[in-house]
Amino acid sequence: MGSGISLRWRNSGLLRTDKLKYMIEIHKKYINWWKKFLNVSDYGLLWISFIKGLIIGLLIYHFFIV
Repeated sequence: MGSGISLRWRNSGLLRTDKLKYMIEIHKKYINWWKKFLNVSDYGLLWISFIKGLIIGLLIYHFFIV
């Protein structure tokens, strides 16, 4: 009973391989655009995303938890 529902859900929407591959390609192009725009390497982009996540996490903690 439950497996039929999960199979239908898995075969529809974003989990189809063609849509997933398309989204991955768009994501790669978007990341390369940001690398060129900011003139940073892969390592620099990782640091930027880490610091961004840290700031957002601290803001969420400050405004919603404390």
